[in-house]
Amino acid sequence: MRERDGVWRTGVAYVVAGAGLVVAAALFAAGHGPGPAWVTASAGALFVALAVPGKRAIEAWGTRWAEPVEQMARRSTARSALLGRGQRVADSKQWMALSIHTAIPLPADADPDLSGSLPQYIPREADADIHAWLNSHTKTGGLIVLVGDAAAGKTRCLYEALIAEVADW
Repeated sequence: MRERDGVWRTGVAYVVAGAGLVVAAALFAAGHGPGPAWVTASAGALFVALAVPGKRAIEAWGTRWAEPVEQMARRSTARSALLGRGQRVADSKQWMALSIHTAIPLPADADPDLSGSLPQYIPREADADIHAWLNSHTKTGGLIVLVGDAAAGKTRCLYEALIAEVADW
């Protein structure tokens, strides 16, 4: 909010403006201004009379629109954070965030090519279909849902398919 908006919201500016109109009316009434004095006096009185209800109306309007404006700002911030600033699939190391289970501790004499954190991937029967689906939907997008038993490797299957087929996303 700009500083001057805050002055209007507190009502100070209304009182000062109303007082200025009252002083102007007094000067006009004393014959120091053009036009009828009753016009300026009436305007000053009306302004002062409407200062408090006007302030309340402005506050109600501000309160009514504050939440939608804040929501739009949050959406805009989220959109900015997501669009164009995400990681490429190939660079993603967030498999743990997907709840892919970690590997069991390897013995000291284990094959050095094995990962100590991510278990070796066991190919599934559905792999070929998932890879084909990803290839056919790279331009149009879509939704794929895998159904299976708990800990059957559904998430890992999709993770590996994404790395293999759309790593440049």
